[in-house]
Amino acid sequence: MITTAWPARIAADATITPIDLDAEEFHSGGERLTTERAERYADAAQRGAAIPGRPSLTGPGERSPMLNLRVPSDTKRRLEVVAAAQGRRPSDVVREALDRYLAEAA
Repeated sequence: MITTAWPARIAADATITPIDLDAEEFHSGGERLTTERAERYADAAQRGAAIPGRPSLTGPGERSPMLNLRVPSDTKRRLEVVAAAQGRRPSDVVREALDRYLAEAA
């Protein structure tokens, strides 16, 4: 079991509860988190390496703001079909569509 978490994300008095990655399913970077990947992340954190993830859309050293919204299941399914056909992530398709809409609305 892995009991390591990212130090920068937890309070000093936090309780870390071990999890069984074979029994529970967690995802990191769009892929299921395995014991091997968790151990690599823990090793990187202990070395002070950067937290894995996509580059910031805002700029180096800054977190990209997140936007969460609800859509009908049919809309989500159509988005996934379009993104797959284009070989892109759904978030990239939505970001481009939103940018186009806002440019036209201004």
